[in-house]
Amino acid sequence: MAHAQTNAHPQDGDLELVQFWNDVLGPKLNRFRHILVGGLTHHSEAVIPKLPVRARDRVVDVGCDWGYTAMKLAHMVGPKGSVTGIDCCDLFLEIAREELAGTDLENVTFLRGDAEVALSEAEFDFAFARFGTMFFANPVAGLRNMRRVLKPGGRMVHIVWRDPRDNPWLSMAKEVVLRFLPPPGEDARTCGPGPFSIADEQRCAR
Repeated sequence: MAHAQTNAHPQDGDLELVQFWNDVLGPKLNRFRHILVGGLTHHSEAVIPKLPVRARDRVVDVGCDWGYTAMKLAHMVGPKGSVTGIDCCDLFLEIAREELAGTDLENVTFLRGDAEVALSEAEFDFAFARFGTMFFANPVAGLRNMRRVLKPGGRMVHIVWRDPRDNPWLSMAKEVVLRFLPPPGEDARTCGPGPFSIADEQRCAR
């Protein structure tokens, strides 16, 4: 049987950026799920077959959104392994659980929480994130926590975007919008550091 866990509602003690994901970004992105899932799959399909994941591994998928990568990883670890997908967006998790219910997978758990603080120590053999870690409010604390939840010898892989100049499909849209609309004010709500926050190799090294 597939497992589903949840914690309190978004407004109960969540960070502002987590509330923003639930109030604004989740519903907005879900309208384009068919485009996003298909588009992001091209990136993960280039990586997932090469991941150092073994049968029987316990895996955590950080920022699992609609659950696609968690279910792919579940097939890789087999019935004696397990995958925990964690995300802060309730709508994403609701859909992930619906998608999971239509499969025969019995080794996937979806957990509602903030991966920077919500996982147990030394629990997993492998940690994976597809475009999730770049939204960490505190990347040092977040990545350190991902390391903490790994067992000794555990492995971690995460996919993030390079510089905006390497991704004109996204940066160009912003440039066009700013020709017609003023930039957001200082008090505008945000989803955190943004998709290019880990693009700077030297910053990451520090």
